[in-house]
Amino acid sequence: MRGLVIAMGLFLNGGSALAADWYVSTKGNSENDGSQSSPFADIDKAFDRAKDGDTVRVAEGTYLGRGKTASAETRAAVSVIGGYADDFSGDPDPVAHPTILSGDNSAKGLNSARPRLRIRARKGDVKIDGLMFDMAPRNAYTKGDKAVVRKANPARGTNASLDSPTLSVETGGKVEISRCVVVNSTHTGIQLKLGSGSARVHDNWIVNTAGIGLELLSTNHGKDSPTIVADHNSILFTWKYDAFGTRGGEGISVGAHALVTLDHNLIVGSDNYGIANGRFNKELKILDNRFSDNLVADYWEGDLYLKASELGDAKSVGATQGNKVVVVALSPDDGWRKKYAARKLIERNKVEAGINATNNLSNRLRSLLGMNLRAGDVATDAEMHAPPYPVGSARLVPAADVGAGATGGPSAAATTADPAPTGDE
Repeated sequence: MRGLVIAMGLFLNGGSALAADWYVSTKGNSENDGSQSSPFADIDKAFDRAKDGDTVRVAEGTYLGRGKTASAETRAAVSVIGGYADDFSGDPDPVAHPTILSGDNSAKGLNSARPRLRIRARKGDVKIDGLMFDMAPRNAYTKGDKAVVRKANPARGTNASLDSPTLSVETGGKVEISRCVVVNSTHTGIQLKLGSGSARVHDNWIVNTAGIGLELLSTNHGKDSPTIVADHNSILFTWKYDAFGTRGGEGISVGAHALVTLDHNLIVGSDNYGIANGRFNKELKILDNRFSDNLVADYWEGDLYLKASELGDAKSVGATQGNKVVVVALSPDDGWRKKYAARKLIERNKVEAGINATNNLSNRLRSLLGMNLRAGDVATDAEMHAPPYPVGSARLVPAADVGAGATGGPSAAATTADPAPTGDE
């Protein structure tokens, strides 16, 4: 019999005094009852049953979604915790027990407008912890995996790549998104829409996104603006939406009508801006972040394109302090970094003039990736755009501590996530 857990203090109540735990495992079955001893096979089934305040606990393994459709959505305020062992024993540890949400581009019924995981509730508390998202198998790529392909190609038998956020959370209440790894997104890595309450987004890796890494929005246009804190996230290699376009390429994008604080994040390798404040959020606080090789600017608002050292000149910021440009050396997957270093950055308004990537840009990228510099002409590839990055190598940490970015490994696993209740209570 599936266990019910009384939610002390109604912490995740959404209006109900009883909160249920639902269990998901690759060894489960959709005909099971979702208990710890009889788990479901995928999150979709748990979402079918879950109510406001419930928690879905997901064991290690790779999940492709119901019918391999690579999407799971609920309108209930539900928490999802990954990183459990097969038998749900012990505390969740997303490093030792990776829980990967992915997809299959060849599957029938794919919808590019549906996020891989979406919580869309009117109100209620939500916690997302310890999940890994790998959209590469869900997306389409050119031959040799050089560039993402956005549109379907019936002749090749490929579906369109995902054109929606990978992880989207919309609610009003208390929200926490932590210790997630989001790789190969082709729209937005993590999107938060908060109508009321408060949210903390921390210790996440968002890597190799073609679009926006982290998007923080408010759906409240009246009084009592929600509070959002994004801290200690590593947002690495955010490409423009497409090779010839100008949009996207933003590490963090901030909306209006929210009290947003960005604190101790590491933002590296954005094609356009490390932080985009295009909606002129004057309540924005930017504190102790680290920036490296954001190609247009570390911060943008309107007609201002600023380096981290110039953030005091921003007109639409509430407070800035301690932000720095740092020299970062990362050691990403060797095959991927060679493709990245060979890329050609193209701007739509410069194509006719024949202005291509410079040797200086190529060497900047090679230095960032820990590769030797090259003198003379550099061969670059105009077709290179957001090649797939291996999810298992995505927890990138700079060779030298820069005092910002995501942290967390096995030693930290028990500090932020809830252990699974023992037995079927």
